[in-house]
Amino acid sequence: MKKILKNRCFLCLLTAIIVGTVSISAVTYFPSNQTTYDNKASGLNATNVQDAIDELYKKADSSTITSSKLKDLVVTTGSGLYADEYEEGRYIYRGNYVDNYITFNNEEWRILSIEKDGTMKIINLTETGASSSTNTTSWGNTTWTNSNVNTYLNGTYYNNLSTTAKNLIVARNFNVGNLGTKTETNLQLAVQSEKTSKWNGKVAILTVTEFLRTNTRLACANFPNNVSYYGSNCGGTTWINYVSNKGWGIPSLGWLLNHYKDNNDYHWVFYLGSLTTVRMSNNPYETSFPVVHIKSGLQLSGYGSKTNPFIIES
Repeated sequence: MKKILKNRCFLCLLTAIIVGTVSISAVTYFPSNQTTYDNKASGLNATNVQDAIDELYKKADSSTITSSKLKDLVVTTGSGLYADEYEEGRYIYRGNYVDNYITFNNEEWRILSIEKDGTMKIINLTETGASSSTNTTSWGNTTWTNSNVNTYLNGTYYNNLSTTAKNLIVARNFNVGNLGTKTETNLQLAVQSEKTSKWNGKVAILTVTEFLRTNTRLACANFPNNVSYYGSNCGGTTWINYVSNKGWGIPSLGWLLNHYKDNNDYHWVFYLGSLTTVRMSNNPYETSFPVVHIKSGLQLSGYGSKTNPFIIES
């Protein structure tokens, strides 16, 4: 078995890691080589998250683990991988400091969720991934299906991905139902409304409720409570909190997949961890961060940190 290099980075505010059926509860937060865990009943020797992941490698008797094994690292408080309370069998990364980095298309991507069917939903939040970093793509006065962003991401952007990356992407349904603040008065209703319309394809962007569910702060993870024009109150409790200026002299906001139900000329966007008030649909200054599903059962190495991301081995 090849040597596994540990990444001694700062950990997220994890307070529970479950390895198989054994619970390891973190009781303090330090760099990973100093973290103290309450593991008296665990029967494991793990004293930090990297060692807990090593347990998965040891159980597999391999230097790689299948992507489905990441579900063994579920937490219930702090930052980390959570069971999605709104969609059974689905897991989503929540919080500010999460080790969900993965190398895809020779670029830095982040794992958004592990879906019920075992596929991983990943997002590129870098300038390389942003469609409007080199192409100022306006949305157009329409919904996702006929939008300029859809055309760009599933045309020019997809065609420029490596052959290896294309072979890993699978087409799946994306929830594109419209949302409004008058009818969707809580997150559960918003999730249901998104599901009223679906688009099947390879490359899309975040939905409104996926964005909200990455936040661990209750007020910030709800709808429509989160709506705050250029608000930054929620930026510290989600890992999706960065959209650059791009040198245009105005903040660049991130497009979200769902149209604004209350006014067809407007669309949902996000900024610094918050849903903003909606922007005009033909605004050319917003950014589109690609989201794709990749195959289930992939073999991964690494630890998911920024400096030692998960690597797809096969």
